[in-house]
Amino acid sequence: PHLFSALIEHVARARENLLLDASQPDSLWFRHPEWNKLQLYSVLCLPLVYQGRLIGLLYLYHTSRSLSLPKEKLEFLKLFTAPAAVALQNAQLYAEMEKRVQERTQEVIRQKEEIERQSLLLRQQNEDILASLRYAQRVQRAIFPSWSELQRTFPDSFLFYQPREIVGGDFYWFAQRLSKAIVAVGDCTGHGIPGAFMTVIANTLLKQIVEMEGVFKPSEILYLLNLRMRAALQHEEAAYQRFQEGLELALVQVDPKRHKLLYAGANRPLFLVRKGKGTEIRPDRITLGAPYEGEAPEFTLHALDLEAGDMLYLFSDGFTDQLSPDGKRYQLRRLYEFFELIADQPPAQQNLLLESELQRWMAHARQTDDILIVGLRIP
Repeated sequence: PHLFSALIEHVARARENLLLDASQPDSLWFRHPEWNKLQLYSVLCLPLVYQGRLIGLLYLYHTSRSLSLPKEKLEFLKLFTAPAAVALQNAQLYAEMEKRVQERTQEVIRQKEEIERQSLLLRQQNEDILASLRYAQRVQRAIFPSWSELQRTFPDSFLFYQPREIVGGDFYWFAQRLSKAIVAVGDCTGHGIPGAFMTVIANTLLKQIVEMEGVFKPSEILYLLNLRMRAALQHEEAAYQRFQEGLELALVQVDPKRHKLLYAGANRPLFLVRKGKGTEIRPDRITLGAPYEGEAPEFTLHALDLEAGDMLYLFSDGFTDQLSPDGKRYQLRRLYEFFELIADQPPAQQNLLLESELQRWMAHARQTDDILIVGLRIP
């Protein structure tokens, strides 16, 4: 191209209009080596200035004839430089904006792809966790006694079990020797996986104490269970004494033929309903496995005479601690009143009524804790 670089640099620096024509060779520019080298005849160079800033240059040339313009056309051309500068500035801004938009679009696309990748990874991890939890659920159910075993001794009974997660820390336990049956409902610290691990420890120790060692008195079972839970949780070691893992348990020994009952409780009561009137048998305020000072505490043994048709309720604290949408707890008193209300109903109906009452209280609130209730009617 026939670009007179020295001339262009001068116009850009001086920001002045410059017209060179070979027909008027009085300018020093005609002596410049570039003029002859480029074989120019005439050159017109106008700076394009916008808000005091050089935007570009208008450069016209011819190699064989003059660019001499009438004065009015030259003035018009000079006037043209201002809107030309604005147009060029807008074009540059648009190009810059277009570049930024493209860069931002690429960044958004990259972020979207990264989010999708992370979402896929999280979804896969979530599926893996759920699969592990379902497997843990099957293992947990396999460890504990079958409900059908308990129903052979107490045909008129029900189990209301609603863990907060797939696995939980609430459990029931059953064992039988001759005409006597042991039924327990436990509430381990925590819920989910930690609670489920605690239930496995409790189940193992109960089997050891009751089935292998032949201890059948409720107060003695709880005494031994407390010692062994504490040892299992290492609460005797100073490094573990700050942890508060433990187990709350209601345990009854029932002789349906003789209509006799023995009960001992660790923070979990027994509730008996006879002919529509309820009686609470209160537990000892002891958490099994929790740290204590001095000698291991002993548990109170309660002996009761039963009547045919009596309804026994053993339960965790999940129902009573459940919060309503406005943050109110269901509370023990309200549950006792509900037991009295439904006790004369068949067990399957009681189960449905408890589920309906829980849904009514919770409404759209989140479940607070694992919930377990065992109801036994004395034959």
